[in-house]
Amino acid sequence: MTEENTYPPAPEGSVRLNKFLASCGYESRRAADRLIAEGRVEVNGKAVDTPGLRVLPTDFVKVDGRHATPKEEVVLLLNKPRGYVCSRDAQGAIGTVYDLLPVKYRYANYIGRLDADSEGLLIFSNNGTLSQSIGHPSGGIEKEYWVTLDQAFDSSVLLQLLKGVRIPEGQAKAKYVSRLSARRACVVLEQGLKRQVRQMFACLGLRVKKLVRVRIGSLWGGDLEPGHAMLMDEEQVALATTNPRRRKGLMGAKQVFKPRRTEQAKDTEYDDSEDYVFNPADFETEEEALESATKFTDGEAFEPERENNNRPFGKAPRAKRAPFASRDGERRGFGGGERRNFRDGERRGF
Repeated sequence: MTEENTYPPAPEGSVRLNKFLASCGYESRRAADRLIAEGRVEVNGKAVDTPGLRVLPTDFVKVDGRHATPKEEVVLLLNKPRGYVCSRDAQGAIGTVYDLLPVKYRYANYIGRLDADSEGLLIFSNNGTLSQSIGHPSGGIEKEYWVTLDQAFDSSVLLQLLKGVRIPEGQAKAKYVSRLSARRACVVLEQGLKRQVRQMFACLGLRVKKLVRVRIGSLWGGDLEPGHAMLMDEEQVALATTNPRRRKGLMGAKQVFKPRRTEQAKDTEYDDSEDYVFNPADFETEEEALESATKFTDGEAFEPERENNNRPFGKAPRAKRAPFASRDGERRGFGGGERRNFRDGERRGF
């Protein structure tokens, strides 16, 4: 006989205390849990130590003696420059990413950190559900990185990124890869392991000299200047939470590794649909794949990098590409109008 649930129903309109504190700008629910466990939170004048306690809008909540009130829900996009850390504390770096945000929005939390030496798109929000869907691997949202390495590499490196490597954080692999030049590569991830791109290349004997995140979901950076941030509207949030179709030139495991044909499957056409789940056992080995893989020539290996004065950040590798693209393929400008530069107050069109 199962024991009946004797807990009273949650009051209508109530929320968990840790979620309420996160909406007040106290970093995250996990950070709120620590505040509660340390006895620094009071509800209606009484200290509490239960993160799951539910509070109503009429309850009076204090943290370290200060009244805690919910903040405006915001979503911001920052083009992070090199040298800034994703932290509230500079830790000896030039500064933190919060130094680049308007003061009134610094309660928002970053979604998916970039290390100090990395650059590119970084989203901030105080919406916990949105942060979970974009930042957690379970959401399956793609992040695209353009990587410059310290030396030329051959096709075996790209193949190994798709097969996966073991890094200190666990098994890591890329969803898509492509070669941009002899020393530059494009890597698309769904995982979010710590310093994943750098560690994957390090396992293959390569050092990353420059790393730029140019896309989150279907959202590209547009012409947002390094060190500047802007508010995102509903359309842009929808782009960031939806993956695009694989574009031409990006190689995934299905496109690179050929399936082994068995006696039962000789008359069955290979299923190249997006629903297929990659199983390494179904495909040829790396050595077999390398025999037919495209390799760069000696001349290409030593071709010097060309400087791009137009700044490649946020530009999709496609001609006449507008800064942002919708899910149906229609190209549209980011924001559809003017934007305010947070740092100097100047209004400029996109």
